[in-house]
Amino acid sequence: MGYPIYKLLRAVNRQYPNNGFINSVDVTEELTNGIIDEDLRDLINETLQETYIHVARDEVYSFPTVPGQREYVLPDDCDLRDIQEVTRTFRGPRGRIPPMGGPGPLPTIFKVTFYANGGTGTMEPIEAEFGEEITLPACTFTAPIGNEFVKYVIDDEDYEPGDTYVVNKDTTVTADWQAVPYTVSFYGVQDESRIVSGETSYTVQGGTKIQETIPNLPTAKSVTTSKVVTGWDMLGQFYTDNEVLNMVVAHDCMFTAHVEEVGSWSLSIKSPDSDGNIYVKSKVYGENEVSQHIIDGASVSFLNPKGEDLVGRYEYIRAYNYRSGEDKLVLTVDLNMVMTENTVIPIYTHAVTMVAGPNGTFDDGGTPKTSFTKYAVENDKVGAIYTAAELNSSPSPDEGYQFKGWTRDGVNLLSVDEILNTTVVAPLTYEALFEEEGE
Repeated sequence: MGYPIYKLLRAVNRQYPNNGFINSVDVTEELTNGIIDEDLRDLINETLQETYIHVARDEVYSFPTVPGQREYVLPDDCDLRDIQEVTRTFRGPRGRIPPMGGPGPLPTIFKVTFYANGGTGTMEPIEAEFGEEITLPACTFTAPIGNEFVKYVIDDEDYEPGDTYVVNKDTTVTADWQAVPYTVSFYGVQDESRIVSGETSYTVQGGTKIQETIPNLPTAKSVTTSKVVTGWDMLGQFYTDNEVLNMVVAHDCMFTAHVEEVGSWSLSIKSPDSDGNIYVKSKVYGENEVSQHIIDGASVSFLNPKGEDLVGRYEYIRAYNYRSGEDKLVLTVDLNMVMTENTVIPIYTHAVTMVAGPNGTFDDGGTPKTSFTKYAVENDKVGAIYTAAELNSSPSPDEGYQFKGWTRDGVNLLSVDEILNTTVVAPLTYEALFEEEGE
């Protein structure tokens, strides 16, 4: 495409107060006034044959036009230097005719400059004559963080380094960048920590903050009960969660959990006088329920890093009292507890013992037994561990004796209902009361 004549006219009139589009061109009038001669008139008309210019139409417009077309251009083989005196033939926007001599010769050397468009650095401009073909150089700008060079753009057209471009005006070559997708990964430390929640690998666009893609970082927990995870390491540098979230990605990132030694406190669950089961689910290991048995007078202990809530390490810790083959929940540990020392939580259970006395025995599967004991959780009723049928089936009396009932003081009898509704707040002993037959 040739050089647009309206740009030529802008250049010609740049020194005049009415700088802008030329409204009209009247070769005949200018010829009549002696401003141009016939040779120049013929050159202009010959040049503009079958081409067109972009000017406002008015009554003095006289150049040849093609119906339906609005923008005329000079052909590629037209040398602007041959018609530079055409400046004397055009009127300004308000009909002014530029003074004789015009603004001087049109430029013949144009400058091609390079725009970094967010990148950094400089590239040397190129000077070229009108119509000269140049080769676009390699881009030497430094790309914006997380971006890479993809192409040049000139007047909305795409070019690659090495492409040729014909210079017909001062030109700006703009570098075009594209964000690079990078991988951001998170890892635990072997034998010391592991990722217990969240994805571990993400694709993040270069030049953006991590939090734009990952608003919540994965959770890492130490598998060592005397250590805690305090942040993340990458390439020997420590980062807090907040620093990771606000990091602008410029390369693949591999973060490893940072583990520090803090020591630990022990949490012990103790059963003074009964047995039962402790059920635990760990967040770190992710197991289902793990049962540990607790026996009379013993305890089960768990270690937790100093300063860390139990809720950070456990899903739950529950204690059950074992009775007649069934577990009864007696304790749920408050996981929001922050221990400041080694802590013991007792399970308060109390023995409820039934004694046959000196004149009778219980039948334990064919084996005589003088007493048996069950354990009740504090504030439970005796009826939670014994049934009316068990209490009504009296111990077998010795020969010459008969069962009368149950007593706690050896004198006063208690009804079965009275015993079953007794609240257990301390160990209880009930003794079978016998009397001689015939009394």
